[in-house]
Amino acid sequence: MKKESLPKYAVTLNQDKQIDNIYSKLDDSIVKIDLRNTLKKHKDEYLYYKTDHHWTSLATYYAYQDIAKAFNLKTTKQSDYTIYPVTTNFEGTLANKTGSVNIKDEIDIYVPKDKCDYVITDESTNKKSRTIYHSDALETKDQYTVFMGGNKALFHINVDNNSKRHLLLIKDSYANSLIPFLIPQYASITVVDARYYFEDYTRLIKDDLITDVLFMNNSNTFVQDTSLADMLEAN
Repeated sequence: MKKESLPKYAVTLNQDKQIDNIYSKLDDSIVKIDLRNTLKKHKDEYLYYKTDHHWTSLATYYAYQDIAKAFNLKTTKQSDYTIYPVTTNFEGTLANKTGSVNIKDEIDIYVPKDKCDYVITDESTNKKSRTIYHSDALETKDQYTVFMGGNKALFHINVDNNSKRHLLLIKDSYANSLIPFLIPQYASITVVDARYYFEDYTRLIKDDLITDVLFMNNSNTFVQDTSLADMLEAN
């Protein structure tokens, strides 16, 4: 949120300082994908929902371009996608906590015009699907779960393309709307939510032939939740 949009006496955390501190402590072998400048360039656009703590699909589109450059993936243009507004009456977590008066959000999905087939397996239920999107979620209170059907411990996405690369995505719910941009670039994506996955990551990396690893979490999850620390210590 822009500082000028906050209430006059709002107490805020200096997240720039916090993120700089985190990056300064990471090993030089780790590539830091700093999205702040990119998002600041588009700060007057619809990057965050008004009633929810997540970023919008537009923000993840911009974020993907930086991620693609860092991972040597194909960058894209908005014209490469068909953009569907799947709901215009979304009321998210912030509205549920504080209430909202005549404020609704729109959720858009970006579908690549150059489509590829893929199969998603939810390892908790062994159920398979040919789409990342769950349209039934739009009839529920938590419409954001239209992406991936919500947070689960482990998903496997197998893609019908010519890529030789396999991604391990360790994430929280912020990454759910990013996954559609990543799918065309990989032969498979292993999606793990460290808050719910307690198995051996080393074995997972070997079994899934992982070539790339991406951590994607909002900063609050990163600094407040202990699951990432537990995962790294255990592996």
